[in-house]
Amino acid sequence: FLYDKNTSSTFTDLLEIDILEYKKVLEKDKIFLSTFQGRSMFPMLRQGVDSIVIEPLKGEPKPMDVLLYRNHGKYILHRLIRNLGDHYLILGDNRITTEDVNKTNVIGRLSYFFRGDKEIHLNHPFYQLYVLLYCRPWRIRIFMKKVYSKIRKTWKG
Repeated sequence: FLYDKNTSSTFTDLLEIDILEYKKVLEKDKIFLSTFQGRSMFPMLRQGVDSIVIEPLKGEPKPMDVLLYRNHGKYILHRLIRNLGDHYLILGDNRITTEDVNKTNVIGRLSYFFRGDKEIHLNHPFYQLYVLLYCRPWRIRIFMKKVYSKIRKTWKG
């Protein structure tokens, strides 16, 4: 849903608006609220339980920022790994493959999220610890997931 933080009364169905409309809404100092679907950002975000708050990009995003973008007709929320000039290298916290995303497809940045009724801000020490220990060593995490997958396949025979 789109949420106007000035009036707190404007709600619009997410799927009825294209990427340019999202950008226009966010540029007018509005925020975007939605529940989260999918497992790509697990364990940080849980499907159907957590809600996200997206704000417009102000300047270049930094590595480890979580960006909302559109890819192949779907809206996706994944973490920025590296700025590569005209595109970004992006990875979901629960994924083992990175994506190249054109900068023009990025709609906004995760500002904070709700776990139930509790607001989780990105400057919270526990969130910062999660990013440090789980997200920053993304190459190690991918390697370990691949090793685990091979071991599991071997044992299942």
